Formats: sequence, structure tokens, C-alpha cells
Amino acid sequence: MRVLFRFIHFGFLAFVLFSCAEKGKKQEQKLPEYESGTVPAPITSAEEIRKYQVLHYWDLFPFNDIRSVQQEGYAEKAFTHFVQLLQGADLQLATQGIVRMVSGIDRAGKTDTVQKRVLLRFHEMAEHFFHHPNSPFRDDELYIPVLEYFVSSPLPDALEKVRPSYLLHAAYKNRVGSSAADFHFVQAFENKQKNLYDLKAPFTLLFFIHPDCQACMGVTQELLSSVFVTHLVENNLLVVLTLYPEEDLKSWLQFLPQLPPEWLHAYNPDNEIYNEELYYLNAIPSLYLLDEKKEVLVKDAVSVRQVERILRERAHFL
Repeated sequence: MRVLFRFIHFGFLAFVLFSCAEKGKKQEQKLPEYESGTVPAPITSAEEIRKYQVLHYWDLFPFNDIRSVQQEGYAEKAFTHFVQLLQGADLQLATQGIVRMVSGIDRAGKTDTVQKRVLLRFHEMAEHFFHHPNSPFRDDELYIPVLEYFVSSPLPDALEKVRPSYLLHAAYKNRVGSSAADFHFVQAFENKQKNLYDLKAPFTLLFFIHPDCQACMGVTQELLSSVFVTHLVENNLLVVLTLYPEEDLKSWLQFLPQLPPEWLHAYNPDNEIYNEELYYLNAIPSLYLLDEKKEVLVKDAVSVRQVERILRERAHFL
């Protein structure tokens, strides 16, 4: 009996020691927090340092290690730091950085399974940062390279590509630098249809709005609080067109007294914008800033401040 007890005791002790060893082994195998590496000494100017950091951020990332997307918070923290780094870069450099990132996914070539897991996770993170309506980093131009890589990859199946393909199609609409899609609108208390391109002003701010949207009223107050925006409107340099894209005209008409009388207020007859998918309205409110030729200067602005910044840059030359 005593021998049996010793055997059991020894077995239990061996099990505990084995478990501790395995636990220690797992801890040893945990990836350390990602560091992107140092900037070479010859690079000294702030501009060149930023450029190097953006373009080489993912050089050391272990794309071929499944733990990079399995380990909780590992890829997310690295991606968050990268997005923050992009805020100090111009669009061209930021886009190049994104292209370098998705190209790095090709290095996850150990097996198709690893590469697919990495691709799916990076697309999820890109959608969260660059497409989610509440993200302060929302930007279709940065999301497009990720979508293009995802849709062209042979790894996701047809079903997995359905939504990214739709989002890519939407992202191509009304891109910055392209001509805004034209549409019909009927101004409040008028029966005559007009077109977006009928508006004659150096700038047009297209403001998609909804009567039940509290955020819309917040944006309205921000625009009214901008001395610069008010100055442009008063001097006929900027037309603010609020556009209701749905069909409940009764609610819209009741809502109109809450909007500034110096702006134009209109609805889109026959749901043309939705039915023909002229604009992808990820969320309302949505702001598009257009120049005199109706070229898109800002697409689905993340803030009134962004609109004001571009207006200041462009209005300087008037």
C-alpha cells in the first residue's frame, strides 16, 4: 500500500513538473512585442526618417509565423503603431507603406494555411481602421491596396471575396481627384429638378443628412462654428448642399427649420443615389468637398476640421 502511495505521489509530482515545464516552454515560445528596427545612421533629416519608417516598418514582421496572428494583441498592436505612423505621412507615402505591408504577406509562404490566416487577419484590421464609419483613420485610399491584394489573391474562396469585392467597387467610386457622380435633386419648397453640376461656386460641400441623425446636427453646429466656412458661404465661395437621399419627405420637411437658411437643402427624387449606387454611404452624416469643376477634394470626410483644412489650402489661391 505504501509502495502504491509512493508511486501515485511520484506520478503526480512528475505530472506537475511536466505541466510546469510545458507552461514554461509555451511562455518561451511567445513572440516578443514587435519592433520595426532602427533607422540607418546616414539618414538624419526628419522627412527621410519618416519615409524610411513608413516604407520599412514591416521588414522584420514574422509573416511566416502563425503566432503573429494567433497570439493575442500581437498583430493588432503592430498595426496600430503603423497606422499612427501614417498620420505624419502624405497620401503617396502612406499608400506606398500599405503596399509594402500587403507585399510582406507573400512572405507567409510556409503553407497556404498560414498565408491565408495572415491575409484574413490583416484585412480585418485594415477594414477596422480604414473603413469603419467611427474610425478617425477612415480612408478609402489606404484601404484600396489591401482590398486589391485580397480580391486578387487565390487563397480566399469565392464566398470570402464577396464582401471585399463589393467594398473595393464602392471604394473606387468618387475617389479624391476624380469627378463626382452627378445626380438630380429637388430643392426645398421647389418643384424643379436640378443637377449637382448646375451649382456654380468655387467649392461645394455635399452634406448627406437624415432627420433622425443626431450626429448630423453635431456636424451642422461644427460647420456653423467655423468662422472660415461661414466666411466662404457669405461670400458665395462655398455652397453647402444638404441632401436627404431617402423617401420620407414629410419627416425631412419637418426637419428643415433646424438647418441654416443660408445653405441649400434638397432631396434626391426616386432614390436615384441609392438605386444606382452613385455614392457609397457607409454612414450618415457624410461630407464630400468638391471644387468648381466638381472634382472630389475630400471623400467622406472624417471631420469638419479635415474639410476646413483642405478649404484653407485651396481657397488661398482664390
